[in-house]
Amino acid sequence: MKIKNKITLLQLSTVLGILLSIYILYSSFIDIQKLKNIEVSFNKAVDLEYTLNDLMVNTLYTHGDIVAHTDKVLATHLELVSLLNTLYESINRENREILTSFRKFYYTWYQENTGYYLPITRYFRQIIRPFNGLLPIVGQNGLEKAIDIINEEIAAGRMTKEKTVIIQSTIDLLTSYSTKVKSIHDLMIGVQKDLIYQTEKNIATNALILILIVLFIILIATILSTKLSTSLIYKIENVEKSLEKIGEGDLHIQSETKDLDEFNTLNTNFNLLSTMLLSKTESMREIMNEISGTISESVNMDALLIKITEMAKESSNADAATILLVDKFTDILRVEHLDGFFPPPYPIPVTLKSKRSLIEDKFKSTPIAFGSCYITKDSVLKGKPLLVKDTIIESDLLPINSNPQDILFIKSSMTIPLVVSNKLLGVISLAKTTGDSTFSDLDFSNMISFVEYVSLTIDNLYKYMELLEKSEMKREMNIASQIQERLLPKKIPVISNIDVSAFSENARGISGDYYDIYKVSKTRSVATVCDVAGKGIAAALVLVIIRTILQLASNGRSTAKDLLTFLNNSLSDRVKIDYFATLSLLIYDSDTNTTTLSVAGETPILIYRVKEQKVDRIYHNNLPVGIEKGTEYKNIELDLDEDDILYMFSDGLLEVRNDFNDIFSIEELESFILENSNNRTETISVLLKNYLDEFRGSQPRMDDETVIIFKRI
Repeated sequence: MKIKNKITLLQLSTVLGILLSIYILYSSFIDIQKLKNIEVSFNKAVDLEYTLNDLMVNTLYTHGDIVAHTDKVLATHLELVSLLNTLYESINRENREILTSFRKFYYTWYQENTGYYLPITRYFRQIIRPFNGLLPIVGQNGLEKAIDIINEEIAAGRMTKEKTVIIQSTIDLLTSYSTKVKSIHDLMIGVQKDLIYQTEKNIATNALILILIVLFIILIATILSTKLSTSLIYKIENVEKSLEKIGEGDLHIQSETKDLDEFNTLNTNFNLLSTMLLSKTESMREIMNEISGTISESVNMDALLIKITEMAKESSNADAATILLVDKFTDILRVEHLDGFFPPPYPIPVTLKSKRSLIEDKFKSTPIAFGSCYITKDSVLKGKPLLVKDTIIESDLLPINSNPQDILFIKSSMTIPLVVSNKLLGVISLAKTTGDSTFSDLDFSNMISFVEYVSLTIDNLYKYMELLEKSEMKREMNIASQIQERLLPKKIPVISNIDVSAFSENARGISGDYYDIYKVSKTRSVATVCDVAGKGIAAALVLVIIRTILQLASNGRSTAKDLLTFLNNSLSDRVKIDYFATLSLLIYDSDTNTTTLSVAGETPILIYRVKEQKVDRIYHNNLPVGIEKGTEYKNIELDLDEDDILYMFSDGLLEVRNDFNDIFSIEELESFILENSNNRTETISVLLKNYLDEFRGSQPRMDDETVIIFKRI
């Protein structure tokens, strides 16, 4: 199992344990809360029972308003009945542990309610009826005093004996119920004890389970982390010893491991590197020559800088170009190379203006302080490219060079910082000094891409020469990973009417896949997925060529097939046949909502159609780029409705295998697309990566997996 998977397993087991503990705590809290709520309600019922009994007994002796007193008795009785019924339903549904004791109390109370409370409440209603004639007698007297008064009235012949029946029956019930009340109260106390017992029992049980789970989590985490750390320490020591041997000059060293994990890939690359160093490092030089093309014929920095100056001038149609490098010890720039007459950005004595050669000598020999002129002001101090389209309009930016009548006149200028390994190496500056033509935004964008490629090439050369000098294994891996990291866009641009996301997962440390999403104008955007045959440094560097050519060739008028055709013609006969590339390229115009697609290779394109709730497959059978010069590619015009989703991906997505040697099929991919079509593309990307990992199981990634998800919104 891979180290990443082991760590994931350790994290997953810990998270699951924590979630289980949280769930138990939550369930315990809910159960205890329910018991507490029942306890509160039952205690309220107990209070009502006592209150009702006190009210009824006090009826015998009260001296207050009998009507108000009777209403209070009736209201208390109704509230008690309602509360007991509600408690019975709640306990019967959710707390059956205390149902037995509560049911015994409940039925006993209802028996006594039938024989005691209900008759008394009926008598009370009759007593307070105005037409019975009892209110004047009972009104401010208790029932016992009232019965005495009535008996006196009967003896005096002023009232019949029937009037005493209701009051006497009420008195008899009230005086005969004291023993029965005690048994009901005993049952109520039993229910209260059961409630307290069940609450304490739940707390103790859940606490014990929680302690056991925590102990189990600690045990599992300790075992897994100990095993993992022991394995890692051994493998790190093995790699460290191999690196020490390489540092001592022993290139015969071979590093071995039996586990199919990340260290196996590391050891494989290490062994490839030691073998490469033993056979000298001429292959690296050849790869750089292939990538550089006309940029460099050898690993010679001076020759390379001269060639860069010439190519910058030629590719931008500039009249002059210069490279100025940062001095190592002071904050100044020195002219390294000139191609054409480049007017200095500072005043020149009149005596020197008579000859261009004198001006050039002055420019070459005079250092330029940081921030002293337009060449250094933004590009050096702020690290920003600077475009001055027309100095006549923007004369404040180039005050020394804005006079058309002066020999130092510059019509238009571009200055781009040359950054290598996050460190400013210098600047490349270009100028148009004749005619009315100026640099366009497209020229500026292309030159920025060109300088990025130049920076990357110089960086690779520096690292390559450093690798030759120090013979350290990590150099090749660092070079390759930095190339790969810089190929992918740092930030996907915002595209009108489109929600887009992408991901690329490499099978080994150095990927042969690449994707890019960039804008060529305010309304036109390009998205591409590329897969170079082969792996390693060579494949990664071929990707640099492809990315550079595409970004330099892209403009507001190019179609998808134009870009593929230009790329193919540029690559053919320049790179080895082993490094051809399959490529899907899409151009979207937000102004017209049109989508154009062109493909080199056989990997299908999938489109989810929201109206039909289905996935369309777009098949094609074109040669990859870099094989045959003159291959013609086709434009495929696509109609994307709102919420339609287009998927471009490398063939590695359909080469995923699981533990049963099953291959992830295009039908399974379509099922996933149908199931997750309502999400945003960023969510779909995360879900798709997780879905592939689940399908793969413990199997290693066979090939690089790259996907762009393009949704019309």
